[in-house]
Amino acid sequence: MPLSYNFPIVSVKNVSFSASPTQLFETFASFGQIYQIHHNPNEKGQYFVIYHDLPSAQAAAKELNGVNLEGRYLVTSIYGVDKTKI
Repeated sequence: MPLSYNFPIVSVKNVSFSASPTQLFETFASFGQIYQIHHNPNEKGQYFVIYHDLPSAQAAAKELNGVNLEGRYLVTSIYGVDKTKI
């Protein structure tokens, strides 16, 4: 299953409802240049942080998993797009 990492994505779950997009940006930007932060209002507590390069995304996913932000522990992982399903 070939996965695309042109713009690597970090899936972030268990985000506090009181955390602001600016807070998330500042937290994740310390690992590299961010292309975009996406939030689906129907999925509360879940964000996608899109980086410009894979090493930055991998570092953020590894280092921020389990970090307490606004009273909740983040659950982070690399999200890969399965190109065979596109």
